[in-house]
Amino acid sequence: MVREISIQDIRKSVKDGCFCGDDFLFIAPQQLEQTKYDSLLSGYVKLTDIMIAIVREGELEGMVNHMPIRMKEGDVLVCTNAIFERTMTHSSDYKASVLIASRRLLIDSVPFANLISAATFRFERDYTLVSLSEATRKRLALYGDIFSERFKMMDTPNAGEIIRQLTKCFLCEIIDFLVEGNAERPKPLGRSERIVVDFFGLLENTQPRSRFLDFYASALCVTPKHLSEVCKRVTGRTALQWITEYIMRDVRYYLLHTDLSIKEIVTRLDFSNSSFFGRYVHNHFGMTPNAYRRKLRNDNNLVEQPASAE
Repeated sequence: MVREISIQDIRKSVKDGCFCGDDFLFIAPQQLEQTKYDSLLSGYVKLTDIMIAIVREGELEGMVNHMPIRMKEGDVLVCTNAIFERTMTHSSDYKASVLIASRRLLIDSVPFANLISAATFRFERDYTLVSLSEATRKRLALYGDIFSERFKMMDTPNAGEIIRQLTKCFLCEIIDFLVEGNAERPKPLGRSERIVVDFFGLLENTQPRSRFLDFYASALCVTPKHLSEVCKRVTGRTALQWITEYIMRDVRYYLLHTDLSIKEIVTRLDFSNSSFFGRYVHNHFGMTPNAYRRKLRNDNNLVEQPASAE
């Protein structure tokens, strides 16, 4: 039986040398045996989030999706939908920087068209294992060092947001590495992939962002059913799921980073009224907009500003 584990599951097991936000977790380089990571990944385990691991020292061996892998110093493993089999084994000097991030944070960090054009990082790919050049290795290692230093100063007002922005920068570095040719070269896009790229272009650049599948299908001159089918085939998720993901990102942004009233946000996001917006937020986040705004600001260590009543 395959167990699914998330960012929060790993956070409970790895308590030292890591920082966890609501949609990411960074584990600073450390001796693996100092954590409970071994037992966490024993048996058959599927990560529900994206994992990027960079080996700093030593070696690690294991099975990912029925295929043996062996990682050595300077290797990077990018997992988007991977099942780990059996207990991973490692050398006594093994250390790695590990970032686990949600797809929500990924699309908030990098335009999806950049991802879809990278043959090694499409969402239907389960994992990618490549070796870093010496220059890239040194550059990416700096992020681990910065994270480690920043963890020592987590009592500052904007510490959570600083870590989040560093995480987004790190994701961009990884995508650049994959796209620029250090990994397998991107293949020419087929018709289905071109439709998906154009769909994400519309989704990212249309303001206010439409919540309706028919809008995007009509603009792309395809049927809603066909758009959903190609999105599912190329990315693993339907078009409507991606539309919802982007709308949720917009809601999070306006509640966390602006002092706009709920009514003003309703207008910005083109909801029909505050009541419908309130139901939408409650359905997706389990609380009212104002309550979710307070939670976001508390989680991100931001100074809360008074929000207008709904």
